[in-house]
Amino acid sequence: MVLLAFVALFLYLVIDVLQALYGQKQVKRILLQRGKLQSEVAELQRQAARLSSPATFAQSAKLQRRAIAKEKEGELLQQWQERCERGWSSRLATLVKLALTVALAASCWGQPAAFINPEVMWPLGRWLAAPHAAKLVGTGAVTVLPWLGLCKRASSAIASALVGV
Repeated sequence: MVLLAFVALFLYLVIDVLQALYGQKQVKRILLQRGKLQSEVAELQRQAARLSSPATFAQSAKLQRRAIAKEKEGELLQQWQERCERGWSSRLATLVKLALTVALAASCWGQPAAFINPEVMWPLGRWLAAPHAAKLVGTGAVTVLPWLGLCKRASSAIASALVGV
């Protein structure tokens, strides 16, 4: 049972790292495009400002319209970035974690996932033994639901530290 508990931690960690890497790759690509667009907009606006005389008004207006079009394209990229950050890969990872949680909870229900020294668990012992606290309190048992919750939190923190999100 303890091996299954550490397998859950490993699987959550793999899912979180892959999700972070994929999301980071997409966001970096979009940020590069947005940076290039912003520099183009700045250059177009500088050129339009240089052509501010009445004789070059048509060229200035044309450059300003191109700058406005590039700004709109930048706004669309920002919306796309927001979608990528909470897109299908995030949903897929959430669904896989949910399926893993349900499968592990069903297979390990009523049995401790891990044992920890009861003195170390003192203030949280009853919570970590939930929902079977009545028969497991004082034994140092950690049941599957609290263990999976702790695994999710730990894997998210470790993945963030590894990937640097």
